Parts: sequence; C-alpha cells; structure tokens
Amino acid sequence: MENSWQSPKARKLVWGAFAFLVIVALLGQVAERSRKPPTLPQLADSVPQEARERLAQAWPKMLKACPGLDRYYDALTFKGVEMGFPELNGVYANLVFSVPMEKSSVPVDYMVFGHTCFFGVTDDGKGLIIPKRGCQALCLNRVTPEAGPVLHLPLN
Repeated sequence: MENSWQSPKARKLVWGAFAFLVIVALLGQVAERSRKPPTLPQLADSVPQEARERLAQAWPKMLKACPGLDRYYDALTFKGVEMGFPELNGVYANLVFSVPMEKSSVPVDYMVFGHTCFFGVTDDGKGLIIPKRGCQALCLNRVTPEAGPVLHLPLN
C-alpha cells in the first residue's frame, strides 16, 4: 500500500495550503507597511501656540521613537495636552492618552490597561519623557523590566 503523502493529489494539496499561507503572510506584511501613520490628535484651543508647534514637529519623531504608540494608537483615547513640570530650560508638553480597561489590541504583558499615559516632549523638542513602566512598554512595544521610573528617549 502506498503512503498517502506520496500520492500526487496529497502533495498538491499540501503545496497549495503552504502557498496559501505564504501569500496570506506576505499580504499581511504589505498591509502593515502601507498603513499610514496616525496624525497628531486635535489639540484644544487652550494649548499655547509654542506647545502646538513643538508637538506638531515632534509627533513624527515620537512615532518613530515609540513604535507601540504608532501600532496601538487606535486602541488609545486621546485626553488632551497637559503642560508638565518645569525643566531647567522650560516646561514640557504632555500628550495624554488613556488605555482602555477592557481587553484591546494592547498586549496584556504590558500591564497598562486602565492607565493614563503621559508622553512628554521636552522644551527644546529633542527628548521624550515617559513615566510608568506600563506606558514605557506600550511606547517601546515590548516589556521593559530594565527601565527606570522615567524613560527618556531622544527625538531624532
């Protein structure tokens, strides 16, 4: 009796299923790369003009520095802009997002459900400050056990 995997019909079926899976994987990659990055959320009229300009210039750099912010943006709720604590050189502007309490596309490992995340752009627009480990994990799109209480990222 011949092995059923050696029959031409079975081989065609296996190769067809393999080709289908490869095509689906490639289409997923193309769809992810062709997705447009999210635009800067609508800022309230009360946000100072200088902060608006700084945030607008920093936004594409933030998405580059924070791949998770780009990836999970649709799962977050924009809460507004809060001016942060004074630095040596001035005040930083926080983009504030809340993460839903219920399950979403954000990985459970990040332990950020129900949190409010602050993404602070420094006064010179060259740095990003992120407190809370869960928000840091969300930003970096990976769990960050080595991160401290505040993550400082350069915005290049």
